[in-house]
Amino acid sequence: MPKPRRQYTCCCFVNNIRYLILLLLIACSSILFANVVLYSVAVMYDDLQHSQLWQQPQLSEFASTKKTRIPRDIVGDDDLDGLELSNHLMEMLNEDNFNENTTLSTMFAGHSNHTTTYKNVSHFDRDEAANFSNWDDNAKISNGEKSEEEGMRQTLKQRTKHFLVWTAPGAGMLCGSFPAFWFLRSFGGRRFFAISMILSATATALLAIVPHIKYGQYLTVCMRFVQGFAFASIFPVIGLVTANWGTLKQHWPLSAVMFTHDYRSPFLAHALLTCLVSLIWFLIFREKPQYHSLVNGLELNKIVAGKIKGRHNRVVGDNPLRLLFTSFPVWAVWIAGCGYFLVISLAVQFLPLYCFLIVHEAREDSPVMASIPFLFMLIFTVLYGLWRYLGKLCNQRTSVLAFNTTSFIICSLIFIFLAIFPPGGTLHCGIVTAFTSILCILTFSIHGFFQSATLVGRFFAQFIVSFMQFFIGVAFFFTAAAVVFFVEENNADEWRLIFLLIAALLLISAAVFGIFGSAAPEDWSKDSWDPSAARPMITFDQIDYHMEECGVLEMKILT
Repeated sequence: MPKPRRQYTCCCFVNNIRYLILLLLIACSSILFANVVLYSVAVMYDDLQHSQLWQQPQLSEFASTKKTRIPRDIVGDDDLDGLELSNHLMEMLNEDNFNENTTLSTMFAGHSNHTTTYKNVSHFDRDEAANFSNWDDNAKISNGEKSEEEGMRQTLKQRTKHFLVWTAPGAGMLCGSFPAFWFLRSFGGRRFFAISMILSATATALLAIVPHIKYGQYLTVCMRFVQGFAFASIFPVIGLVTANWGTLKQHWPLSAVMFTHDYRSPFLAHALLTCLVSLIWFLIFREKPQYHSLVNGLELNKIVAGKIKGRHNRVVGDNPLRLLFTSFPVWAVWIAGCGYFLVISLAVQFLPLYCFLIVHEAREDSPVMASIPFLFMLIFTVLYGLWRYLGKLCNQRTSVLAFNTTSFIICSLIFIFLAIFPPGGTLHCGIVTAFTSILCILTFSIHGFFQSATLVGRFFAQFIVSFMQFFIGVAFFFTAAAVVFFVEENNADEWRLIFLLIAALLLISAAVFGIFGSAAPEDWSKDSWDPSAARPMITFDQIDYHMEECGVLEMKILT
């Protein structure tokens, strides 16, 4: 009889190594997600970075030292009264504009369209232009007739650049969705996910450097695309880990987000933390619990109970696309997931800037205010057991449809309320409360569409969750594109259209899931898992047998 292998593990994880794996998955997913959304906060603190949608020199409009320094210096030096101060300011402006008339039209409360009409000059001061904007191409304007056309061309070029910067993560998620699925099957989750985190760490670290060098904006687009591409590995790995490591009662999604308010060190800190988490993942994770040296037979019994590892699963699992794409309940899950992440992407990308530019919170307070809704969202997500208990009060289909439909409808109504009553006056401090309510109520939908994925797909739920990554990319790309093109002057009236658009898409998602959503397994998934087999194993038939499986060795010793 072989000797049992000595297990070195913390006492709190004895017979519970699966929880350690799931916690590690939370950490890895959170850091990849934080790397993507970090840029949305960092742009408000980088005074030299012009790659963001709202250029920094004009972001100081609400607390600008540049606008207050001139009158303060004048009064301090000359002790002028109000009338003399006005005349002196006019003289200074006339001296600055002796040979040019400058018009600034605000596009995004700081994203300015700089159109210059020249008089009696034939060339442009390149040094002065470079100091004004690192992103200008130092275009030469020969006369006043060409200035308007050149200004329109520059405006279109700038908006295109801003579009690329903000939509790059979503584009990376879209492009990485299907390759991530193939890489996962070819190389396994252990190596593939570790490489994805290293890739994200490299791109995040470079974001602290590339915006300030030549062609920095284009390099910023590339780095954010790489972040999105690396992020595309999250949901395929979540599907794999929950299928192999979670019990039938532990299939639920995990999300976390973090904000910071420094502009350069967070990129480096996130990169370092991502590398550290990547190393821990590579050392601890194994594809299947049977191959993990710390998993004993008792825990393996809990994990595989109800999971039939038959030839049917392997044959169908080799080519699941046709079955998934022809299933209406699966499409209902994907569309509901897209609606869910439309709200998430809007909040994580633009809520800090919305608090700063629309609600007029202080720059230091905006990230903190924007993070409060996610803190409460995390608390509501942790209360999984309570919502699961409430779901047992009715049958599974009614529970799934009720959670998802109620969540989406209430969230859409709050968005409509925000569109009708924009922030200001009595609602000045209520915008955080509104978004907190939206994100907290949105967590109920997890027990709708995501639980439906497990009930419909059973063993194949991992593939349903994996391909959901594509629709997450659609959500991130769509919200960024909508904000860039519809919000031009960054006022409350323009944001009404965004809120109404999100509300309409949420209602459509709720309707689609309400019609096609299901809690019954599809024909091709009925025999993949047996939820009734929750009793301890009598035989080893439910285990994918291997001579080196620690669980089998431990079970032999116990018997």
